[in-house]
Amino acid sequence: MKDNKNKLKMVLLIGAFFLCGVLYFSLNAGSKKEAVVTESFADQSGETKGKKETSDSKTEAVVYIYICGEVKNPGVYTFAKEPHFIDVVEKAGGFTKKADKLSVNLAEVVKDGTQLTIEKKRKRKAAQEEQSSHGMSSADEAGKINLNTASAEQLMKLSGIGESKAAQIISYREKNGAFKKIEDIMNITGIKEGVFGKIKDDITV
Repeated sequence: MKDNKNKLKMVLLIGAFFLCGVLYFSLNAGSKKEAVVTESFADQSGETKGKKETSDSKTEAVVYIYICGEVKNPGVYTFAKEPHFIDVVEKAGGFTKKADKLSVNLAEVVKDGTQLTIEKKRKRKAAQEEQSSHGMSSADEAGKINLNTASAEQLMKLSGIGESKAAQIISYREKNGAFKKIEDIMNITGIKEGVFGKIKDDITV
């Protein structure tokens, strides 16, 4: 009877150890599985975030514009898209007092990599004065008639040049540009060496 009790205790003890072992391995395996799942989720989340950031960086375009001259803060500025001229000027702090605002189109769209130069007012004024000086006088150089600026009445003062030929001279320079040399007048129909010989000392270009 006593032997049976001892055997029963031994069986129960072995069963208890076995049950504890099963529970231990079961819990440990579940914990490892959870860790693997968590790590996998974290990896997927990081990968997705990385892809999103890469995608965002690809779609975010940058436009570089260099502006110099008469602006308060010359330099290279960046924009998310191609800006208008006025946007670049404002980003550079605006025009200086010397800036020639009339020489630029503030509504113009500026392309990537463009250099914008704002000139001074005096430069524009000087250019106008230079342009006007080229055609300032129709009868310069000691009273000579300028073929490029003379009116029909002035041209008719030349020997052999009547109303018809004066109109032809004006029409020629309007179509072909300025006369480059006085000999070019012989390109006009009816004006050859004979007429040219009479007027060559009275004309200039």
